[in-house]
Amino acid sequence: MARDYEKCCAAKCHHVSNDQYYGQPFLLEDFQRENIWKPIFACGEMAGGKFKRKHRRAIIGLPSGYGKTELAAAMVLTIATMEVVYNGQYGVVASSKDQVRNIFDKIVTMIKLDEDFNEQWSPGKDVITHKETGAKIMVLPNKPDALESWHFNVLIFDEMHVYKDDRVWAAGLKGQKVLENPLSIGITTAGDSREGFLWETLKKADDDPGMYVYWLGLDDKDKIDDRKAWEKLMVASWVTWDSIQDQRGSASSKRAFERYTANRFPSKKDDYSCFSSQQL
Repeated sequence: MARDYEKCCAAKCHHVSNDQYYGQPFLLEDFQRENIWKPIFACGEMAGGKFKRKHRRAIIGLPSGYGKTELAAAMVLTIATMEVVYNGQYGVVASSKDQVRNIFDKIVTMIKLDEDFNEQWSPGKDVITHKETGAKIMVLPNKPDALESWHFNVLIFDEMHVYKDDRVWAAGLKGQKVLENPLSIGITTAGDSREGFLWETLKKADDDPGMYVYWLGLDDKDKIDDRKAWEKLMVASWVTWDSIQDQRGSASSKRAFERYTANRFPSKKDDYSCFSSQQL
């Protein structure tokens, strides 16, 4: 199943960001395949002739610059195409009003770049509809009311660190209770402090047998100025030591660098000091 989904993604989805990768096939990196794709799409069992997911909920923590938005767009489009559900509902919950349009446009562009997608999907102003099954792909704001009355077969939550409480997450999961094999995926970077919805949800994740967590970031034991500690984050082909140093140089504070580049929740609430030229 995971292999078939990857073949679809690689053959039909393309990079759509404004960089040198635009228009190229969306090929999974090894870290994406082993830590995201396989656990979500290959873990489960056949029951009554149908595949039953082991993980119905997942949180994927990635540093800034690791393509979270494109990954969300490619995943929802691949799943909606591969899992034929008449009148199926597939959604991406965006972190802001601007991000709603950004993600929607990325999905539409992916459709336009592939001949088969163009034949299957019809993009409207706010909804993308499958011409044969009537399945819908939507991008919604992170407001509980926006998720009420919907029963999403697959729902992707973008940048969960902005959620002030559990109401958006809870509203999405509540709508899935009536479905047989739903999936909710949160894709995010670390939050601003070690408290709040995302932090508490991660702390409780081990108590949820249906939850899968993959978090790519520095641990508390890792020193942020130790080059060797950063090796485990250099798993994407475009992430190098030079790119990490560049982010360090442009970071507004040590706190921002720790949060967005190291993908670690800052331990000190009020540490907004800057790096000196000798550090890192």
